[in-house]
Amino acid sequence: MLLLIAILPISTTESNVTVRPERKRGFFPGKWVTVCLLLLLPGLLYCDPPAPQYTVVLDPGHGGAPLRRPDDKWDVVTGKYLSYYAPGMTARDENGRLLHEHLVTLDLARAVKQYLDWTHSDQGWRKFSELLNEFSDQNTYERIVIDARMSRKDSWNHRFRSTEHPEVNAPYRLYDFPDPESGKMRNGRISFINRLQPHLVVSLHTNPAGAGHDGGMAAVLSPGYETFEMIRRIHLNDKPVSFFQQSPWYGKWLVTDPGWSQYEAARADTWVYFNGWRTNRSGTAIDRNKNRGIRYNMFNWRYRDPPGWEKLYDESEP
Repeated sequence: MLLLIAILPISTTESNVTVRPERKRGFFPGKWVTVCLLLLLPGLLYCDPPAPQYTVVLDPGHGGAPLRRPDDKWDVVTGKYLSYYAPGMTARDENGRLLHEHLVTLDLARAVKQYLDWTHSDQGWRKFSELLNEFSDQNTYERIVIDARMSRKDSWNHRFRSTEHPEVNAPYRLYDFPDPESGKMRNGRISFINRLQPHLVVSLHTNPAGAGHDGGMAAVLSPGYETFEMIRRIHLNDKPVSFFQQSPWYGKWLVTDPGWSQYEAARADTWVYFNGWRTNRSGTAIDRNKNRGIRYNMFNWRYRDPPGWEKLYDESEP
């Protein structure tokens, strides 16, 4: 499974944030996302009959209510939520109308799904091929079928629940969480996505582009378990640093601390992945400013530790 995070920057002014979608040549962001995700599916346009089926999950960012209490990323070690639910940004369009990211991404995901659903019929495939022609020099495409799913189909304000309701964000939490009555763990959106076993996940977000910028499209790829395991082995001196330097991720890792190297940033993120805490720059001490939790154990997938892992957890071990 490949995760694609599609970030749609929007233009800003000094006093306001304005949304300015491109309309050149009939361009609509949903079309761009559709073609972008097609190019990331291996062998998608070159296949033998019968037409293969690919599962794509569209994940409209956010969806929950803004609360003044931690409400996501349940940590079984401490027995509490570690993070506030991220409700997404707000912005004003050119007419001053207030827009909410969770609603914009929901509309965008619905539009993309409509395009992908065209692949279910021969008539729809012809329309889909015409759409591809707007972005490709090819004239013909091999037939495929895309089963498009959505990680959410509404937002919190569509369910008419007050922000005072303790479970107002239950349908939109990313991570697994305990049922308030039974105490049994319920699936968050990540577990829901994993259960579908998709070929591709497209997570849609909108961010400010900054004053003077028209905005555009950006894609962020997330490394998988094997990459973090490789970096962990390097930290334990089981592998040389050259393994990371020769990997596809070298030179592309998101460095958030000024002056840190690619490997130093990757090592700190790997500690978060496996231990819930970042390390310092040299990797010799734990940065205890914030507990981020053992994320790979916060949802269902094949890399999750067996039940009872929290009793053996030692935050000091790499």
